[in-house]
Parts: sequence; C-alpha cells; structure tokens
Amino acid sequence: MDVSLALKNSSKGQLKYDRYWAQEGRTKGTLDEISKKTTNITLCISPKTLSLITSEICDEEKSNERVVKEDIPVTSPKANKQKSASEISDCYFYERQSEMELPILEFEAAKLQYMLDVFNSKKQKYDNHSSELLQRTNQDYKLLKRKSELDAKRRVADLEKVEQLTLEEARQKERLQRERYETHAKKLSAKVIEAEMKQKKAVEEMKKRAKDQTELKVQLNNCQKEAENSIAKSIEKLASFEHQDYLRIPQKDRLNQMAKVLQSIKAYTEKAKTEELLIDDILNANLNVKEAYEIYQDIVNDMESAKSNAIKSHEKATSFSFKETSLPGKANNHAAVANSQTQDCTTDSKSSEANKDENGLKMLADVDEKPKNDKEKEVLSQFIAPDAIEDHLKIKEKLEHVEGVIQPFKADTREQGDTQISAQHSAAFPFAMAILGIWSRKPEVGSLILGHFYSLCPYLVPFYPPRQEGMSDSEYLSILGYYIDDEGVVEEKYKFLNRMSGYVRLYAAIIVAPLPADVKDAHPHGLAWGWRWLSRILNLEPRPDITATVLYDFLDVTGHSLQKVYGKQFKKIIHILCKDFFPKIKQVTPGGSGGPVERLETFLQNTAKKGYISPPDGFLDVNFWNR
Repeated sequence: MDVSLALKNSSKGQLKYDRYWAQEGRTKGTLDEISKKTTNITLCISPKTLSLITSEICDEEKSNERVVKEDIPVTSPKANKQKSASEISDCYFYERQSEMELPILEFEAAKLQYMLDVFNSKKQKYDNHSSELLQRTNQDYKLLKRKSELDAKRRVADLEKVEQLTLEEARQKERLQRERYETHAKKLSAKVIEAEMKQKKAVEEMKKRAKDQTELKVQLNNCQKEAENSIAKSIEKLASFEHQDYLRIPQKDRLNQMAKVLQSIKAYTEKAKTEELLIDDILNANLNVKEAYEIYQDIVNDMESAKSNAIKSHEKATSFSFKETSLPGKANNHAAVANSQTQDCTTDSKSSEANKDENGLKMLADVDEKPKNDKEKEVLSQFIAPDAIEDHLKIKEKLEHVEGVIQPFKADTREQGDTQISAQHSAAFPFAMAILGIWSRKPEVGSLILGHFYSLCPYLVPFYPPRQEGMSDSEYLSILGYYIDDEGVVEEKYKFLNRMSGYVRLYAAIIVAPLPADVKDAHPHGLAWGWRWLSRILNLEPRPDITATVLYDFLDVTGHSLQKVYGKQFKKIIHILCKDFFPKIKQVTPGGSGGPVERLETFLQNTAKKGYISPPDGFLDVNFWNR
C-alpha cells in the first residue's frame, strides 16, 4: 500500500487544520470550540491531578497578583472573588494553548519565510533564465534574420544569375538561329547556283557528247571505208594471183580473216545506231583497220615469197628432171628435195605463228614493225642455230651479237614496262598475251623473262631484300628496286611504287592470260603460281607502302580468276588478309603515307560487300587468239 494513502487514512491524517482562523477573525469561535472540548478534558482529569493543577495556578496567580498590586491599586473586593474550577482550567488550558500556538505560528512564519525565500530564489532563477532565454532568443532571432537576409540575397543573386543565363542562352539561340538561317540561305543559294551550273554543264555535256558521237561516227565510217578498201585490194590481189598453191595461208583462210575484220567493224556500226560509241570502240575499229592493212601487207609479202618459191620450184624441177634423165641411178634425190620443201614450209608456218604473237605486242607498242621483226628473227636464229653451242668462244660471240641486236630496244621496253602499264592498267594484258605466246613456244625465253622480272622487282618472288652490314643507303635502295642515275640521284618514292605496280600487273596478267588455242601444253606460269605467291607474301612480315601496293595490284588483276578456280579457299585467304594481315600493314605504315593502304582497304571493303572480285579492266579472254 502507498505510504501517503496509509497516512491519509490514519486518525491523524483525517484531522483538519485551519491555519487562517486568526487572519479571518474567528478567534472567539475557535476558542469557544476549544473550551467545549476542554471541559470534557477536565472531567476526565482525576481530582488529585486537578487539585495539583489548581494549586499551581493559584500560586501563579498569587505571584501575579503581587506584581499587579505593586503596580496597580487595590480593586474592589468583588474582583477578588475566588474563581471557579472551570475558569481556572480554562485559563490553564488557554495558556497552554498559547504556549503551543506560538511555536506553531513561529514555525509557520519561518516556513512562510522559507517559502518566500525559495520563491524569491526560484523567481530570481526564473528571471535570470527568462533574461537568458530572451537574450538567446534575441540572438537567435538576429541570426535567423541575418540568415534569412543572406538567403534572400542569395536567392536574388541566383535569380539574377538564372535570368542572366536565360538571357544569354536566348541571345545564343538567337545568334545560332541567325547563323543557321544565313548558312541555310547561303546553302540554298549555292545549291541554286550549283543546279544552274549542273544544268548548264549537262546541256554543254549533251552538246559535247552529241558532237563527240558525230565525230566518232565519222571516224567509224572512215575506218570502215579504209578496212573495206584494204580488204577489196586484198581480194583483188588474191583473185588475180596465179600461184595459189604456193601461198603460206590458203585463200579461203584469208577470206575468213577479212570477213571477221569486216564483221567486227560492222558490229560497231550496228551499235552506233542504238547506243553511244566509246573511244575504245574507235580504238578497236582502228585496230581492225590496221589488221586489215596488215593482212593486205601480209598477202603482198606472201604473194612475193610464193612467186619466188614457185620460180625456184620450177627451176629445181627443171634441173632435177634434167639430172634424172641423165643420171637414172639418182632418182631418189627428188623425194629428198620434196621432204626438204615440206620441212621449209613447216618452219615458215611456225615462224609465221611466232610473228603473229609478236605482232600483237608491236601493234600496241606502236613501234616500227618490219625492222624489229627481222632483228627478232635474227635473235631467235642465234638461239636455235646448231653451230652456236660448239665451244665457249662461239657462245660468247653469239651472246654479244644477241646483246647488240636487242640493245636498241632495251630503253623502249623498259619505258613500256615502267610508264605505260602503271599509267594505263589495261595495257598489261596485250603485253602479257605476247609474252605468253612466246613463252609457250620457247620455255627457255620464258625463264629469261621471269629472271628479268625477279631482278627488276624482287617482290615478285616474293622477297624483301635485307640490308647487309656495311651497305650504304644507295646500295640498299638499289637492291630494293629504286632507280639511281649516273649522278647518284635516287628516284622519288611514288615513281618507284608506280614502277613496281607496273611490274606486278604485267606479271599477274601473264598468270591469268589464256594460252593460244593451238597450244596443248599446260600454262607455263598459271594460276598455281599466283596462289603460291599470295600464300608466300602473307607469311612474310609486311613492309611500309610496298606490301600494300603489290597486294592491291596483284589481287586487282588475278582476284577474279583465283576466285573462280579456288572458290572457298580463296575466300578464306581473303578473310585472313582482312582480319590478320591488313592490321599488320597499318601498324608498319607511317603517318602521312597511307595512299597504297587506303587503296587496298577500299578494295577489300568492296570485295566484302559484293562477295566477289570483278574482272580487271582490259582483260583478254581466249577469243583474243582467234581474231
């Protein structure tokens, strides 16, 4: 149970205390109430105790009376009447009560004073705390006010900044829009001008094309007339010739040749009616005219040789007839002479076929035909003459003679290989056909040509010549293939790359060129060599510029044929070239010299997009030999 509740339920706790009876003027009522209770107390007191109390009170009164008597005069006897016991007890208890109430009042006064002191102390603390709180509140208020002012200033500054940025952005957009508008206006103006120029250029081009077509048609008509005149002369010559049996080529074959020439020119004439003529068409027509003229010249030469052979045959027949009649025992000589004439005809036929191959090269190289033909025959005769291999002195003499014969053509041949093929890629195929025609009949000449290729361009092996210790720059550049003149000046790099490009294209054209129809043997240097070269160069570490150059030229010429023959294997090797080898070429290529690399990259990208390699420009198929 709670202590406070227990005390409250006690008898003392149920007492009611009245502290304010004196202040409220209830003294008499209070004393009367107390006196009623005191009577009850007196009744409960024993007589002995009461007598003692009464005696003590009387003694005190007597002493008090003595004091009073000294100060106060004697009163009347009525006042000195003896008090009753009840009055005495009331007086006693009143005094006792006064003695008890005085400490209570003093305690209450002290308690009140203590409470006042505590109250004043707490009030002082409260006042101090209130002042501190007020001071702190004022400080916080000032701080908050200052902070709010700063925040307001900052917000104002931010707003001003945002406003300034917005204005600046608006100005920037306005300026950009103005610039775009001006640029767009300029572009539109430029497009209008460009469209007008294109239209004007198109009109001029149409006029020029019409004019060119007119000129080309005139040239084609002239070519047709010249070819018809040459063929008419040839037919007239053949018709009036008496010794038809002694002709190297029969009249029927000659007529077939001339018919093919006329048919080819007429094909261009028919084309001119429906399509536009090209310069190549006129060039081919000129070649046909030249071919018709060469047929006419060949017929004239053949008729002269046939006439002389007929005269010689007639003379020999006359002499042998005379000998047979005079010497019957030697009749078998006639058969020997006939066999000799047959061998001569066979030799002439072979030499004419060789001349046909050589004429293809001479016709395109535009050189003097007859002197070169005679000198080439002389060179060939030195190689096949039986007495040329009898001893070393004669071999040396024959070689010097051959060198003297071919020396006038050395510079011209080099000029053709160095400049014409690199400048006009399609020119490689006529040269290749001529070389292949000789190579297929004379393998030893082909070996010499191949060795000459390797000496001029070691990258056809393929081989990158290393630099030996102690080798000078000029020596090293020389073995790399650079041309160095007599004054020691090294040719420029782009010229060197152009020359190497010409050699590679000619070599590649030989690989893909078809053999003549009458050659039954295999290709002396065909596509297998091309596949071998491509595999070998991919196994070598690339070099700057030259590797990209030779790869591009070789694939541009042989890629179409290699893809037809090797199919998936060729696609695999192209994939290896794109993914593995080409990044190596880029790594070794210095900056600013990416021309060959860019050409090779463009070629590989086009090949990847199309999935095949187009035939090279100027490619000559097997029908070339039948013209």
